[in-house]
Amino acid sequence: GYGLIWTRHMRDLVTILSAYPEYTRHNLVAEYPKLKQAFLVESRVNVLDGVMPNTGDSGAVGVWGRKGDAATYALAFQLYGDKRFADLAWHEHKTHGSSLRLADDIYREDPDVLAREIGAVAQGSPPELRSEHFGRYGQAHLQTGTSENGRALSVHYGYKKGHSHRDSLNLGLWAKNVDMIPDLGYPEYAGHWPKRGAWTGNTISHNTLLVGDTGSGASPGGKLEQFVIEPPLRLMQVNAPDAYEEVDTY
Repeated sequence: GYGLIWTRHMRDLVTILSAYPEYTRHNLVAEYPKLKQAFLVESRVNVLDGVMPNTGDSGAVGVWGRKGDAATYALAFQLYGDKRFADLAWHEHKTHGSSLRLADDIYREDPDVLAREIGAVAQGSPPELRSEHFGRYGQAHLQTGTSENGRALSVHYGYKKGHSHRDSLNLGLWAKNVDMIPDLGYPEYAGHWPKRGAWTGNTISHNTLLVGDTGSGASPGGKLEQFVIEPPLRLMQVNAPDAYEEVDTY
C-alpha cells in the first residue's frame, strides 16, 4: 500500500521533468533505468490479475482490490517506447475498462494518437501471469500462468515497514475466484484502541504461526531461501528467524 504511494511519486517526478524543457541537467528516463520499474510494479504485485495481497494496513477483508490502470501504462509507453507497456495498457483498457487517455491529452491536436499507437503495437492476448518476489518490500507470490482456474499463494516477510502488523510470514491463498483465507487488512479505526492492538494488527488474527502468548515482531524481516518456478511445480521457502527471540527457525 504505502510503498506504492512512493512509487507513484517517483513516476510523477519522471513525468514532470520529461515535460519540462528548461531542465536539461539529467534525463531521468534515459539515465535511471530503475525508475522504469516504478511503472511496472503495479502489474507485478497483483495475483491472478485480480487482487493485491493485503499487507499490514492495506485493503480490507475479502476485498478484491487490484493495482494498475491503462493511463499509467500508456504514459510509460510514451516515455520509454517499451512494447510491454503497450500490452499492459491495452489489457487494462479492454479487460478492466480503464481509459487510455492521459490527463493532458485534451490539449493535444489529436488526443487519440497515443491510444491508436498502443492499439497498433499491443498484442491482443492477455499478459502471462508470473510468480514474483520483491526483496526489500518483502513479499512473494506463486500463481498459475492464467487466471482461468487460477490459484495463487503469497507470503509476507518485509523489514521495518511502516503500517506493518505483527504478521511475519503471513500467508494468502486464492482459488476459484475466492480469497480462501482473507486478511483483515486496515483496522476499523486507525488510532490506538484495544481491538487493533490485541486482534486486528496482532499475530493471532493472521495466517501465520503464533509462538507462546505474544505476537511476533512487527516487520522483523526475513530471507527468501528458495524460489523455484518449473510448472507445474512452484516452490518458495522463506525464513524469518527474528520474528521471535526464543526461536532460531521460523
